[in-house]
Amino acid sequence: MMRYFHLLFCIFPLAASAQFHFVENAKERGIHFQQINGSPIKEYIVEAKGAGVSAIDVDGDGWDDIYLINGASIDGKPLNPQPRNQFFRNQGDGTFEDWTDRTGLGDTGFGTGGFFADVDNDGDLDCYVTNYGPNQLYLNDGNCHFTKVPNAGGAQNEGWTTGAAFADINGDGFPDLYIGNYAYFSPHLAEKFGKMGPFHGLPAFIGPSSYQPAKDNLFLNNGDGTFTDVSEERGIDAFEPGRSFTPFFTDLDNDGDLDLYMSDDTTYNHLYENLSDGFFEDISLIAGAALSENGVAQGGMGVAIADVDGDLDLDIAVCNYDGEYNILYRNEGNLQFVDAAYPSGVGQGTVRKVSFGMLLQDFDNDGWPDMHVACGHVYPVADQVPKLDGYAQKSLYFHNTGEGIFTDVSANVGPVANIKGVSRGSAAADFDHDGDLDIIVNNLDGEPFFLENQSPIANWLQLAVQNENGMPAYGARVILTTAERTQLQELYSSASFISQNSAALHFGLGKTTIVEQIEIRWPDGTKQTMNQVKGNQRIVVQKSKN
Repeated sequence: MMRYFHLLFCIFPLAASAQFHFVENAKERGIHFQQINGSPIKEYIVEAKGAGVSAIDVDGDGWDDIYLINGASIDGKPLNPQPRNQFFRNQGDGTFEDWTDRTGLGDTGFGTGGFFADVDNDGDLDCYVTNYGPNQLYLNDGNCHFTKVPNAGGAQNEGWTTGAAFADINGDGFPDLYIGNYAYFSPHLAEKFGKMGPFHGLPAFIGPSSYQPAKDNLFLNNGDGTFTDVSEERGIDAFEPGRSFTPFFTDLDNDGDLDLYMSDDTTYNHLYENLSDGFFEDISLIAGAALSENGVAQGGMGVAIADVDGDLDLDIAVCNYDGEYNILYRNEGNLQFVDAAYPSGVGQGTVRKVSFGMLLQDFDNDGWPDMHVACGHVYPVADQVPKLDGYAQKSLYFHNTGEGIFTDVSANVGPVANIKGVSRGSAAADFDHDGDLDIIVNNLDGEPFFLENQSPIANWLQLAVQNENGMPAYGARVILTTAERTQLQELYSSASFISQNSAALHFGLGKTTIVEQIEIRWPDGTKQTMNQVKGNQRIVVQKSKN
């Protein structure tokens, strides 16, 4: 089944060079949200990591909504007003209305992320909320109203969960769930370990190395919206657990099944190869996607996965801590990666930053994925250290000039160039249906940024690839061919830093207005081909029922 809508006949000229132009207008769009993450002075590490944001069409009207994740007090005491997650419905023109009460998604836990998938296969999106504390599963009753499921339907972890990712790893048609857990932490442990330590000669909370990494969990969907923990039997038993942040289910070796990649903080990043039917093996170190070029574990935060160089395999970008550089693991084939941070240009200018949210998206529609990095330190006292870039920091923007070579254009992106935030999770979507991708950023202890893309754009095509029930077909792979080049994208349920991008894949077409061929490989391995598709429109492609 294929549906076409929002066809735009105006063709924009292709800019000769990158002319990114973004405007921040969250309040003007009706997004009123204040993130609170424990004490503003940050006495504990859990208060400093922040939370993600989801861009997802929950009510099925074709317009992406926004779910912003909030924190809580570290001691569990109620605050006035009590922080809660907030859901903002897109009103069909890129402005938003607060539907938190109507949806029931105002979770008041110490939130880290919110992830949407149809876990019970009833044709609507459910929501899994990760927390410091018990995670929560909310089932959608079909009217955009959500009900909390006891014990998160069996997918529970009551420690400190960060990111999550959904995909059907065993081919039964139901989305399974992986969750990343950071560390064994409690205020009591922090007090036992000394709570505060020196940071450039100033007192600050003790860092990640003080806490033992926590093991992650892989849950199989039982087929009724409940889950069973199969972590050990399925091979999620790393040589060394990591302090996990952002997981991705992705086919990194082009063999038709979904591997698993995870960014980790001060421990090596993890890559699990899918051996068959959702059984995994840790190949992190031998694959070359775990450490820096010098063999050092960095402070991995956000992740983006995309084919940045046009060779039809997927590369991995990871955000890191200050004193380190953001890294691009270039895919050499056969599950072998090399550190291409500096040859590609994405490492330059990042050493003074603490980078969290990572997006690889085509913001100017020239056919090559660009990069947005949401930045902000974890220590408020960073403002007192001259060699650092401060606590609130500017975002980074890199233009892909072609074949995976990036240029830092952060100073030339319009009014947002000088905006600072203690930024964490970010997500991309064409919220206003004008043919380019906007960005929503969740800021620690602050208000969000809505970065409206007003760049001069070229031609484009958006594909919402959906399963038989009309839900996002996570794990689907799309190869799009024009007269200019061939592009590859996959549909992910996770993004950036513990966040979720739009489920509509966005392809820049450059000067081209006709797509010669689109090949979709569905999660079950079947393929579908479309020919001679007009650009500058948004298409829904739904998998046919067998």
